[in-house]
Amino acid sequence: MSSAIAFPYMTIPPEVCVLEQWERFDHLGEPEPVDDQIAGWDYDSHMEFGRSIELRPREAVESIGLTKSAAALSVIVTAETGPTSYRWLVARTDVPDTSEWKHDIRFSIESAHLAQRLSLVTEVVLAKQVSDPGRFVPNRFGSRLFRDAKIIQLEGSLGRFPMEMIDFRKGLPFLQAPDALWYLDWDPSRPESQFLGTVLLYVNSAHPEVSNLVQAAEPTILSILRCDVIRAMSQAMLQNEEFLASYADYGTDTVGGQVREWLLMAFGDQKPVLLRSKLESAPGRFEAQLQSVFS
Repeated sequence: MSSAIAFPYMTIPPEVCVLEQWERFDHLGEPEPVDDQIAGWDYDSHMEFGRSIELRPREAVESIGLTKSAAALSVIVTAETGPTSYRWLVARTDVPDTSEWKHDIRFSIESAHLAQRLSLVTEVVLAKQVSDPGRFVPNRFGSRLFRDAKIIQLEGSLGRFPMEMIDFRKGLPFLQAPDALWYLDWDPSRPESQFLGTVLLYVNSAHPEVSNLVQAAEPTILSILRCDVIRAMSQAMLQNEEFLASYADYGTDTVGGQVREWLLMAFGDQKPVLLRSKLESAPGRFEAQLQSVFS
């Protein structure tokens, strides 16, 4: 299943970027085509995916109104899973300046990160800012120029995402916040800790209008929750000196690694000290940029 989005600027035509079908590799490394559903997978084993992309980079750049000296392209793949749309970057490759280019995308996802459904989104994005663009010409770093989404239904429970419904008055009296809508329980002083073992989002069941929407996976409320969690954790980590010093060293399954992936998706390769400066000087703008990517 694929989806299309209309952008307010020129995008790469489909004939310039050809994507082969997603494949899943078994424990022997043998590929099999991925349909709209995966059944019978081993919850204790990772899943490995791959596909090939054929792109004509110079023609792609010309098709969006840019010259090869003014543009740089990257191919990124993001994965999104679970009822709360837990999302992270799984593959990223810079596109060379050439007439024709073929690349094999391949990555693995830990079983602990999977729940309910998996969305794999392949995008060609603008990899640098463009000065003095013409009308309807993309110019911002990260502008999406081509997009393909594959949604795969999975077996398994919804409990894989760290979230719990509880009456705050009865179950979390120490909070002294019985009417709060949700509460994120985590330790910002330990960026090296495992994300899925130490981060837990509590939703207040005393507010049925909210908790029922979350349980039903209503897109708007899940988007609000996702943005709030990403904002809170990103802001806290950027104030953590240990995180800033070891920014590139954390595994993707850790708190620090997950926050780093979020920041990469929202702000590209900007240094964390610069991101902290942006957060301190313009916190509203910082949060708006996160919302723009993750809502």
